[in-house]
Amino acid sequence: MPPRLPVILALVVPAAVVTVAVGGRFGRHLRLPGHTAAQVAIGGCVAGDVLLLAALLNSAHVGWAASAAGAASAARLVAAALAGRRLVRLRAAAN
Repeated sequence: MPPRLPVILALVVPAAVVTVAVGGRFGRHLRLPGHTAAQVAIGGCVAGDVLLLAALLNSAHVGWAASAAGAASAARLVAAALAGRRLVRLRAAAN
């Protein structure tokens, strides 16, 4: 595991929990900024995926589980890039 991954997870997991809580039924009662927590969660997930892929590319012997995790990380990065591109287009169309 890359040494920075626990630090990223310590930031991302609470941000993701806040994002889910604000987006759900409790959002009216919490009065928390959900968009900021969502941005932190997304950025942290991307950073974690990049670190995982970098660690896999630097290691000589990779097992099947690590290869599966790398493939999932790559798929998440592609999905995040596509979602970001769509968000930019929607914002541009709204203005």
